[in-house]
Amino acid sequence: MTATNDISPAELRQALTASSKVQLIDVRDFDEFEALHVEGATCIPAPRLIKHASQWETDTPVTLICYKGVRAAEAATELERAGFTHLSVVKGGTKACESEGLPVVRGRTRLPIMRQVQLTVGSMILCGLVGSLF
Repeated sequence: MTATNDISPAELRQALTASSKVQLIDVRDFDEFEALHVEGATCIPAPRLIKHASQWETDTPVTLICYKGVRAAEAATELERAGFTHLSVVKGGTKACESEGLPVVRGRTRLPIMRQVQLTVGSMILCGLVGSLF
């Protein structure tokens, strides 16, 4: 039986306090995770999740979280297709958990790599245009 349950931040808090064995997986990119995540979460970006999950038993309880819940729900669908049977998705994601007062970890906020590339290329084009005027 495949079942994906939506759980609230309050239910996540209860699960985290009741057991240290809750496997809370944050499916966002590393930069997003580093900027803000629920304490105790492990970062495995969605594109890499299936590869990591192949090392787990399919009846392993897994709780998925992202920023608002959308990517976590998509990741749960992928894990269901891979045969996982005990999946939970945190409704509202990290944003809702922070609003509900769950402990979160804040780190440095960085520009995503794609944005860094865009800024660099744009600067090079601008320098080329200014250089061509002289």
